[in-house]
Amino acid sequence: MKPNTSPIDMATEPNLSKAFARLDHLSGLKKDWDGYGAEKISYYVLENLREVLLISDNADWEKWMISPAPNGTLSLQSKQNMSAISIGDKEFSFYSCTDKGEEGDSHLPFKPSAVLNIMRRIV
Repeated sequence: MKPNTSPIDMATEPNLSKAFARLDHLSGLKKDWDGYGAEKISYYVLENLREVLLISDNADWEKWMISPAPNGTLSLQSKQNMSAISIGDKEFSFYSCTDKGEEGDSHLPFKPSAVLNIMRRIV
């Protein structure tokens, strides 16, 4: 969402709006949300993804799903291929296996623009 976009404008951006709604839902998960001892999603992880959402466009979320991970992080999973991005408090990691080949990296310093660039590149 562009910085000057109002919540009313988000109605015309359904993918981005759904991503914000999903983030809001995940922020309400409590410890043991999966019934197997999962950690509550970290506040910092939620804020990191919110920062990515704020600089992204509607089209960026057409091909991605947001899922909680039992360790308190969030995972972005591609709807099109075997690609995923894990977002932590201070770092992020990614893996992609497409017809272009395999690639990935871990323990990258979290920067919203870096995550967005990976999202756009690996789908």
